Amino acid sequence: MPDGSQQAPAGPRPAIGDAGPRQATGHADQRQPGGGPGTDRADDHDEVRIGPGVQAADIGGEIVLLHPDDGAYFALNETGAQLWRQLSPTGVPRGAAVRRAAATVSDGWLIDQPHAERDLRELLDELARRRLVTVTPRPAT
Repeated sequence: MPDGSQQAPAGPRPAIGDAGPRQATGHADQRQPGGGPGTDRADDHDEVRIGPGVQAADIGGEIVLLHPDDGAYFALNETGAQLWRQLSPTGVPRGAAVRRAAATVSDGWLIDQPHAERDLRELLDELARRRLVTVTPRPAT
């Protein structure tokens, strides 16, 4: 099990990856963002919450996550950290969390909001696959 004292390699990293040498690809959901603010999207009704027992530490603007079941560490870069900061253990609407994080990312970096939303949705899907978050579909009201 990594002890957290290893130096990360220089250069760009994906938004999420194992703390070890293997990195996640994060290419699962190829949905294109549609509509604009206030548009009804399926994921606006899904609720996302931080997985039970998942621990997070903010280290220089990046976030390191610890999975409680197997002790695996995962690293989120600054972009992924913006999404993580929108989440809570009690749950938030998936679409709203993605849009808020994408707005912050697109304001601070050279990326447009639709591209940022697409990337952050892919990251959220990866976090769910790794059981770091849970996504609960909720019916439209």
